[in-house]
Amino acid sequence: MHKSLRIEFDQVDKTTDPADFVRYLDAMRASEYIQEIKRRSYALLDLHPGDQACDIGCGTGNDVLALARLVGPAGGRSAWTRVRG
Repeated sequence: MHKSLRIEFDQVDKTTDPADFVRYLDAMRASEYIQEIKRRSYALLDLHPGDQACDIGCGTGNDVLALARLVGPAGGRSAWTRVRG
């Protein structure tokens, strides 16, 4: 297995093991520390049903799913991540 490049997210398109980045993001997202940061960040956004939200640099897209729950079906949500191929 090749050395993980997970600390170099600007190099994600050059890795031989892109799943390594996903595993890293999943592990970080599972930590209580990160979950608390997410809860506080969402609260600061003060989103309500019908609002619009966009996650730039969405990675695996989990945060946009959380934003979608906050803005509800009447709200708008989108995500954008740049991937070079």
